[in-house]
Amino acid sequence: MQVMKLIRLCEILSLRGINDLDNILPDLYQEGFYELKHIELRECDNIRRLVKTCDLDALQISVTSNELGQRKTKGKLFSRVEEINLEFLSRLELLWDSPHTYISFCNLKSIDIQFCSSLLELFPVSVAQGLVNLRELTISECKSLMVVISAENEQRCESEIELVNQVPDIVFPLALISLDNLPKLESFFSGRSFIKYPSLKLIEAYGCPSMKRWSYGDNHYNQHQI
Repeated sequence: MQVMKLIRLCEILSLRGINDLDNILPDLYQEGFYELKHIELRECDNIRRLVKTCDLDALQISVTSNELGQRKTKGKLFSRVEEINLEFLSRLELLWDSPHTYISFCNLKSIDIQFCSSLLELFPVSVAQGLVNLRELTISECKSLMVVISAENEQRCESEIELVNQVPDIVFPLALISLDNLPKLESFFSGRSFIKYPSLKLIEAYGCPSMKRWSYGDNHYNQHQI
């Protein structure tokens, strides 16, 4: 069996000390990774994005219609990924910046990020809303992180009527949120939307001295412990 065929069948992608990668796309895009369930990156000093969607857009222009047809039959890239573990990525700034036609993390259940000193935010709310199976989120020792989920272009409304009309409710399926030693973290979500956490059971927050509020909107929890 050829090496590339083996790569396409892999369930675990584990990279350590790889310094010539800026992101796992487009460098690994052509190989497919259709069966991938676990992504682990450690000490890859030049990684700035987990997925850089603008590079993926450029690649779509260069691939043939036959290649696109084959890719569609296999489903979206990363659609089977269940776990993401990122450690000691000194230049990581963001996981991915926007939803994309050929990318889906719809089965992602767990994100664990540690010692990523340049991380400013995790992802925008449009990406977060697509993580419909995400149950556990753990972030620790990220000294630059200011917000976990950013509100993108959400407008700040002056009245409650405008808020209801312009900003839809958001549902996050998380059961566990653990935040540890994040000295610049100001809020979990920077927007003013009404947020529902129907499955949340536990919030852990330690060493977050700058965090004055969870979000700027209303939050609804069925059950939680802090």
